[in-house]
Amino acid sequence: MATLWFSRDGGEFDGSEPCYSEPSDFPWVDRLESQWTIIRDELAALLAHEIIHLIPYPNDELTSSPLRWKTFALMFWLHELKHNCAQCPKTWALLKDIPGISSASFSLLEPHTAINPHRGDTNATIRCHMGIAIPAQAPDCAFQVSDEVRSWQEGKLMMFCDAYAHAAWNNTDCQRYILIIDIFRPEFLAKKRFVARRVLASILSDMCYQRLAWLQRFFTFKLAEAMLFRMLHIRLLTRFLLDKLSR
Repeated sequence: MATLWFSRDGGEFDGSEPCYSEPSDFPWVDRLESQWTIIRDELAALLAHEIIHLIPYPNDELTSSPLRWKTFALMFWLHELKHNCAQCPKTWALLKDIPGISSASFSLLEPHTAINPHRGDTNATIRCHMGIAIPAQAPDCAFQVSDEVRSWQEGKLMMFCDAYAHAAWNNTDCQRYILIIDIFRPEFLAKKRFVARRVLASILSDMCYQRLAWLQRFFTFKLAEAMLFRMLHIRLLTRFLLDKLSR
């Protein structure tokens, strides 16, 4: 059985999971792919009428040019973003019952932009990319996990372990849109709330340290991040328990 890994703990991920997973191993994939034009058309209409606005990914260091990798989230680590989902009701209706879904978002990569190699938060999930508007195939517009390069296909899912180093690029004159879905691996599904708490606490503690100047004056990043992580983990645990009891 795979060992649970978190990027926050440091160290390279050296698990036995394959870089890419086979979509045919997941019964829900055929249904989603058969209705992908619903997602494409809804996104196109929302963008045309400026109903939704994609926001830049917060870490500029991950891209070759700042503000050119953007996202619009529907779910983030088990938390449904109700306002955003209401803007995309057809898409959300297709996604919300996917077994083990933890996150979902639209992702835009602007022309002549690259996403530098990076790792995800944990190996507890499988990341899925569905091509929505793909301007070209490899080598001009492509995705890479470890040493294996693949092309996105419109209406088809590409599934991979984002605990491995991965990168993407769009060297065309057109925008690239994909739908990103994260699902929990079956062996970690029973621990989904624990995983979500740990990842969210790590993300929030990093954000707090960067924004609280007084912490940077009195504490090293490692110490302050550890303090914030513990406080936020307890708070998130309390919230998850209260949510569970209220159901």
